[in-house]
Parts: sequence; structure tokens; C-alpha cells
Amino acid sequence: MNGGEIVARGLCANGIDTLFGIPGVQLDPIFAGLHDVQDDIRIIHARHEQGVALMAFGYAHATGKVGAMLVVPGPGFLNATTGLLIGHACNTPMLCLAGQSERQFIGSGVGVLHELNNQIGIAESLTKWTRRVENTDELSSLLAKAIETACQGRTRPVYLELPSDIVRMDVSDTALTIADCKADNPSFKEEDIDKLARDLASAKLPLIIAGGGATGASESIQTLAEMLGAPVGMSENGMGTLDCRHPLAFTQLGANKLWAKADVVLGLGTRLYAPIYNWGWDDALYIVKVDIDEEELNRLPAPIAGIHGECDEVARALIEKLPAYLDKPGDNTGIFTSVRNEVKNELAPLSQAGEILGSIRNIIGKEGILVVDVTQLNHACLELLPVYKPRTYVSSGYQGALGFAPCTAMGMKVGKPDVPVVCLVGDGGFMYAAQELATAVQFDIPVVMLIINDGGYKNVEGILNNAYEGRAIATTLTNPDFCKLAESFGVEAVTVTSNAEMENALEDYVSRNVPAVIDFQMQVSESPFWLRFLPQVRSTIPANDFGLVKKQPKA
Repeated sequence: MNGGEIVARGLCANGIDTLFGIPGVQLDPIFAGLHDVQDDIRIIHARHEQGVALMAFGYAHATGKVGAMLVVPGPGFLNATTGLLIGHACNTPMLCLAGQSERQFIGSGVGVLHELNNQIGIAESLTKWTRRVENTDELSSLLAKAIETACQGRTRPVYLELPSDIVRMDVSDTALTIADCKADNPSFKEEDIDKLARDLASAKLPLIIAGGGATGASESIQTLAEMLGAPVGMSENGMGTLDCRHPLAFTQLGANKLWAKADVVLGLGTRLYAPIYNWGWDDALYIVKVDIDEEELNRLPAPIAGIHGECDEVARALIEKLPAYLDKPGDNTGIFTSVRNEVKNELAPLSQAGEILGSIRNIIGKEGILVVDVTQLNHACLELLPVYKPRTYVSSGYQGALGFAPCTAMGMKVGKPDVPVVCLVGDGGFMYAAQELATAVQFDIPVVMLIINDGGYKNVEGILNNAYEGRAIATTLTNPDFCKLAESFGVEAVTVTSNAEMENALEDYVSRNVPAVIDFQMQVSESPFWLRFLPQVRSTIPANDFGLVKKQPKA
């Protein structure tokens, strides 16, 4: 058995049931090995490595399992780095298996096929763990270690580099190492939990901010919030931690207003970047941050107390402690009602976006997944898309990656084939991944691509016009006929110009569970981009705000 066969069998032995990749000469022994185990692992070969990586991201995000990819070195690996970058930002367990030249040529600069200087160094900046296999004896153990590392602690991508001579060589010991993926969470101090319970119990208005790292703790966070009577503000990646219909659930606009009134803030699995840099802080605000990654606890300039722990475990510990200090939940119903009324009034001009997003949710249901690209309606989703469960609204987080959504949606559909998945993408972003319609057809991945076709990069155009005195340039687009393009791949497609027409088309495609494209030719009547830059409500360090954040005058 050669190294390539060890990789193929090792993936299967470690529960990797789906692999996204594109073959190439450095990977031939691995793909030959995969041929022999194809009944145990599904191989989806896409048309571009960026698609490969984003599909692996989507698969991991949908299932919670490790999303695995296999790419050639040099250009293939570099094409995949966008997906790794987003996986790193969104805390997604991914395994990047990258080919490499023979060991004797690594770093030589002689010009072997696909040579890239310091490829492993590039990978180090995008992943939590990187290794190169230096001999066949460590191949199986390093593969298992990579999988184990991806899914433990703060889940993020890992990288394993496979020199081409290693995967060709015979392996003397063919025993397969199995990863140990059981939770290995940090232990927090009991006295820290006790102090936090007392602080929350004595607060006049405690506020919980739930980020992407808290989505696995929905039940305990809801219980904790109800015990305290504390509102829960959800970051973009944290949307759905509480059902948006819950009386204590708030999205960012409401959280911004509550931040101004809160005296204790509990951040769970969130960076707190926007609140600290844009909303501000002062001496009257006590902030406690809980994170599984200890480095996150002291990253921001504001005075923040930190608890190194897993969010669900910390929330459950607080639930046990609180009865000793709290007789009944706090009652800030009047404040909550006032905040909701303010939010409703401020969002009124965005009724067009709200109607469209409400229609999408009604059709795909509360379990349905909407994957959003960088398009104007993406910003409106922050406030106007109903989200009832975690990970049913998916974005590229702070990366804001154009072209992210189509392939991510496909990966999510592979991971959750029985759940409706819709990709909301602009005309610009769709063209980053239009070729992957071929992959959707070949592998029967029935995602609906809802293209907001407004003929330009409208977000950028708005910034240039509003913040730079109308000097918009390089923002208009000449597009193909999206329906004819889709149909050339064998994908059903229709052009619509109204929300009613969009509803009919989306309902039809979702009900029949087919790959489809909806070319929605429209202009957003009111830009929702300001929702990304909510106003300063306490003193803070000024941030670059593109001229959109409303600063309070200094005292």
C-alpha cells in the first residue's frame, strides 16, 4: 500500500464521508486510492479550487463535521485560500490536504511544476495547525492529528502538506490512526463564575451579546437570559442563537440601543469588535467576555474581564449559581418595548427589503438555510430576515467576501440534503462562481441561486457617492443573460421583476428540489448599508467608519 492509499483509507477510517477536490499530478496516488474506497467516501470535484474550499466550508458549517478538501500545490492551493480565510474567520472545522513537490525540490526555486515558495508559511496564516509529512511512517498519525485538531477547542481550518514522493512511496506499517475528537474544553475557575453570577444578579440592565461561538449554546443561553430577564443581542454570526420571536431576542440595531443603557454586558463567543470600536464604553459599563480561545479575552482596548471557557459550559454553570443571588428576573419590559418601537420606526424605509426577505423565509421555512453574499440585501438581513435557529443564516462574517455564497450554499446542501438552501447573491458576486452550476448539475446539488441583478457594485457605488463627493467609478457591470447561461449548464432559470414573481419562482423550485437560477432584475429603493455602522452611544476610540457612523459630540 502506498502513501496515497493510506490517505484515502485514513480519511474513511476517521469518518470523512465527503471530500471536495480537483485532481492533479501531485495527487494522482491519492485519487487512485480514493477510487478503491469510493463506496465509503463521496468525491465532489468542482471547477475551481475556490469553489472546492467554499463547498468544504459550507459542508462543515451545515453539519458540524470536518469539511475536507484536496488541492494541488501552487495555484491550486492559492485558489483555495479564500475559503480557508473565511473558515478561519468563522471558526469552521476544515481540513486542507495540499499536494507538494517532491521533498528534494521544496524551496529549491528550480521551477518544478506548481512550485510556490513557502507554501506552508502561507498556510500558517490561514489555519490553526500546519504540518508537512516528512516520512511515510508519520502519514497516518499526522492525518488523524489534523482531523482531531480541526474539531477541538476553537474549531478552525488545519493544513496538511503531502509531498508527491511521500504519497507514491510504499508504506511498511499500514495501520490507520484514529483521531480523538472528543471535547477538550478549558477549565474555568469557580470563583470567576461566582463573581459573574453576583454581578449579573445585581445589574439593573444586564445585556448578553451572543456571537458565532455561542450558537451551540442556544438552550442554555435562553435559560440564562430568562432567569435574568436579560436581553440577548446577536451578532451576525450569532443570529438564531435565540429565536428572533423570543421577547428577549434582539439583533444589532436593538442591541446598540440597549448597549447605551446596560450596566453589565456578558459577551459569549463574540469578538465584541463593533460594540467596542463603534458603540463605545465608559466607566459605568462592566464587560465580561467568555471565549474558548484565551487570546480573544485581551484583544480589545476596553477594560474587559475574561473567562476562558466554552460558552455552553459557562452558561450552565451560571444557571446553577444564579439562584443563590437572584430571587426573580429583572423587569425592563418598558425599555424593551421602547427599543423595539424605535427599531421599527428606523427600519420603516427598508420595507422593500423586508418584504423580499420575509418572502424567502416563508418559503424555505424556519429550518431552511439562506446563504448570503455581499449584496445590498445582505445588509438588510441583519435586521429584517427572520432567523429562528442557529446556522440558518450564513455569511462570510467579517471577511465580506464577494462570490462567497454560491459554493458555500452548495456545500451546505450537500451536508443537509433534506433542507431547502437558497443562495442570495448579487450579479457581481455570482460571476465569481457561475461555472459551479456545472458541479450542481453533475452532482445533483439542488440549490436555488437568487441573483439580485442591479447592474453594478451598488455597495461600493454608494460609499463613493456618499463619502467621496459623488466620485463613483468602476462600479457598473455588463452582465450576460443569466437565464441562458444557466440553461446552458442544464439548470432551470427564470427572470423576474417583482417580489410576487420571485415568490412564485422560488416556491416552485424549492418544492421540486432542483438546481435553479432566479434572475431578479431590481433596484434596492433604500440602501441598508448603514446597518453595518451603528452609532456611537458611549465614549470610545474612533474607528474608520467610511463616514457612516454617527459620532456623539465629545463632552
